[in-house]
Order: sequence, then structure tokens, then C-alpha cells
Amino acid sequence: EMFRIDMRHILGYTKEFWEFSDELTVLAEVVINETIRLLYHSLVTAFCTPILENGKNSTYAVFGLGKLGSCELGFASDIEIMFIYSGHGRTNASCCILNSEFYEKLVENLLGAIRARREGIFKIDLQLRPYGKAGSLAVSQEAFRKYFSPQGPAWPYERQSLVRLRQIAGDE
Repeated sequence: EMFRIDMRHILGYTKEFWEFSDELTVLAEVVINETIRLLYHSLVTAFCTPILENGKNSTYAVFGLGKLGSCELGFASDIEIMFIYSGHGRTNASCCILNSEFYEKLVENLLGAIRARREGIFKIDLQLRPYGKAGSLAVSQEAFRKYFSPQGPAWPYERQSLVRLRQIAGDE
């Protein structure tokens, strides 16, 4: 698909750059959605469903930021994403794990499943998540709110990155 999109652009079938960007963005979203769907189901098989402390099922969403969030991907664009889950709790199994562990495994597996650009596909970038490299790969909704609140520790450029925040996968 990447080759087809590139060739359509090189041969002039996508006359405007935004058409090319839109095709790349749609491809990235499909790859992320399907990969996460498959990985989520395999984790549920291993650990059961993550449940909130109030007994409801935990939900999650993946958000695109930067060029992915604004549908402006180009040849060298990283896929900037942020992974947010609804809250604390545990999976409902005898081998239960914390929701934070479940979603951390989901993001780790996503990073392993989608190879870096040098191998022919997208490079996932998680730098814009709360606390960057020092933070969790997946953050709870509460942690997200605290980090980006007016009194939170987010830097101005991190707050500015939310302008392009757009949900691309998971629960609405």
C-alpha cells in the first residue's frame, strides 16, 4: 500500500500534496487500528478484560498528534500517537494484572508489531505523551487531565501539540 501511494504521487495521480497526505494518513490509521484490535484481543485472551474499580469495562483510545493528527503525513513523517485508557482497575481473571500493566503491554506490543520506517513502514513516536520518555507508554484519563491541567507540569509546546489531537483508534 505504501508503494502504491508513493507511485500514485510520483506518477501524478495525486495532483495536490494534500491528497497524497490524506492517503498516507488513512493507511497509517488502518494499520494502527487493525494492529491494536488484534493485539487487544490477544491480551484479553491471556489476561481477560480490563475492568475499572467501579466494575465497568475499561476503555481506551489512541490519539494522533502532529502531522498524523492533522492528516498531513509526508514521506518522512513519524506517527505521533498518545494512548489513553479510562482508569485504574484490574483484569477479571485468575491471572489478573493492573489496567496500567495491560495497556502498557498493548502499547509495547504495538511498537513491536509495527516496524520502523527503515523496514518499509511507519515509525511510531510516543514522545508527546505526558512526561515523555520518563512517563508510561499508556496513561490513564486522570493522569492526562492532571498533566495538561492549567496547574499541571506540561510545557507550553506540549499543550500546543494538543491542537492537532485527533482520535484515530479505540473507543469514542
